[in-house]
Amino acid sequence: MKENYHKHTVEDFAQDTFFQKWVKNPDEECEEFWSDWLNKNSARIFEVNEAVEMVRSLRFVEADLDEGKVEALWNSISKDIKHETNGRNFLVSKKSSSFLLKIAAALIPLCIIGYVYLQEGYFANEEKVAQAMNIKKDNPNGKKSQFTLPDGTRVFLNANSKLVYSSLFNDEIIRKVKLKGEAFFMVKKDSLRPFIIESGDLQVQVLGTSFNVRAFQDEEQITVAVEEGKVRLQNKTNADDGESIVLYHHDMGIFEKESQELSKEKVVGNEVFDWRNGIIHFRQADFKKIQKTLEQWYGVSFVINGKIDSRKDFTGSYANKPLSTVLDGLKFVYEFEYQIDDKTITIN
Repeated sequence: MKENYHKHTVEDFAQDTFFQKWVKNPDEECEEFWSDWLNKNSARIFEVNEAVEMVRSLRFVEADLDEGKVEALWNSISKDIKHETNGRNFLVSKKSSSFLLKIAAALIPLCIIGYVYLQEGYFANEEKVAQAMNIKKDNPNGKKSQFTLPDGTRVFLNANSKLVYSSLFNDEIIRKVKLKGEAFFMVKKDSLRPFIIESGDLQVQVLGTSFNVRAFQDEEQITVAVEEGKVRLQNKTNADDGESIVLYHHDMGIFEKESQELSKEKVVGNEVFDWRNGIIHFRQADFKKIQKTLEQWYGVSFVINGKIDSRKDFTGSYANKPLSTVLDGLKFVYEFEYQIDDKTITIN
């Protein structure tokens, strides 16, 4: 029976039969209703997504147990018990016997149900479960990649970054990916199937837009910068509070990992998006940050002999330049000499 669902919790959605039907075996009526409901209640998509996962986590196929089959199994189990205890003497008190009978009364029906499920194959088919595997796109330092998801969404994945999605992605009612690192998305618009990105405790909801997500594990913040369109951010751990922020053209959402706070500011220029075009920017960066960026960008490691003045910062941009060109610019600022030996940079 359809309801208005406006006050439903995650658990309420998961227990609703009409919602379950949409997740497990949708028909035209289900798809039309829930697509329209999500369009009108886009702020609830994170809760709906959690409820979908909850319904899908149930691995049993519903089945009615035949009364005659249950009785036959009960008799079979009873005979086995008698056979195993035949000829053995048990010294059990009346009180203990009563207690053991109560345990048996509770456990035997469970054994029967488990036996029927195993015999009749009512556990989820292993072949079907195996079909829903994770597909991973994983870039080490020094490597960037571009690829298209099955729905037509274009992804630019930065170095030291990983994207994970289901092999059944194109058949999912909610398109979802998980990101560690940095990626630029050009999401294919599909009003019937929202797009969600999960990065740690942050969720990003998209309908059709282009934006950048930066979520490296060793950084204190996760940032989402919108080039075009509109996205919604929400903290997964506070999803019940309904707190979220909406980003538009050239907005940047900032999620503080420690405090779990969300805020936003304006993006100036296109620097945050330029990495996908091979352009590297430094804005008042100290050498420690520069070193980390170059290791990721070019896939190298540094050996530093002596000390570099950390009080000095550097500002500069390089478009598709070799590492030696960048180092030539840095050596005048930080007063060092360098040597390149394959993937190792020695600075003196």
